[in-house]
Amino acid sequence: MIGKWDRRGNYSVLAAIGLPVILGFAAIVIDASRVQLARYQVKMASEAIAHSALVSLRDGDSKKALRKKAQKTGRLNQVDGDTVNIKHNRHIELGNWDFDKRAWSPSKGSSNAVKVVYGRTKEHREGPLDMVLTPFMGTHYVDIQDETATVAAFRPRDIVVAMDVTASFAGEMPQARRASQSLLNTVYDTGITHDQVGMVVFVGDGKVFTPLEDVQSERAHIAAKWDGSY
Repeated sequence: MIGKWDRRGNYSVLAAIGLPVILGFAAIVIDASRVQLARYQVKMASEAIAHSALVSLRDGDSKKALRKKAQKTGRLNQVDGDTVNIKHNRHIELGNWDFDKRAWSPSKGSSNAVKVVYGRTKEHREGPLDMVLTPFMGTHYVDIQDETATVAAFRPRDIVVAMDVTASFAGEMPQARRASQSLLNTVYDTGITHDQVGMVVFVGDGKVFTPLEDVQSERAHIAAKWDGSY
């Protein structure tokens, strides 16, 4: 009769066979969780960088200053414990977003949007995400890339100046004219595409003095009209 102590080696064999399978599943679960977390962190970092660049665009910063601020914002974020270091000349692009067509186009002139392309691939400074437990299965690195580039955009603004041209306002007219020109210059200097300005004047009844026109393309024309007599 075979005693129980004579069969104890059977469990060792089963454990030896099953252990690699168990470790393999554990490695997949752990590293897959890291990949999903890294994807989320990449998305959050891209959105933060895009928002920072858009605010800088609104403030009228130069493209160089805009890119530096966006790069600084990137360094406030981490992906899998590594600080985000974007190559600001490659991964931040200024352009225009068409809200109707939901389409992006690059621009070397005026712009209303910022596109950020960031991830953990060989194209980026930190490189692909290194795996901790799955290398024994042949997977050493995984590329982490947002499915679509992050785009942040301003909707075009329509600004109408209401100018009082009654006799009671005649003394303040020179100051009002300078203020309207200052507004026009400020809107133009931000360089945001498709912003429009116009003016209505009133002496009792109101009337359109200049219709809404694109500031970036019609600034000189608008300024000449506003500098004349109302």
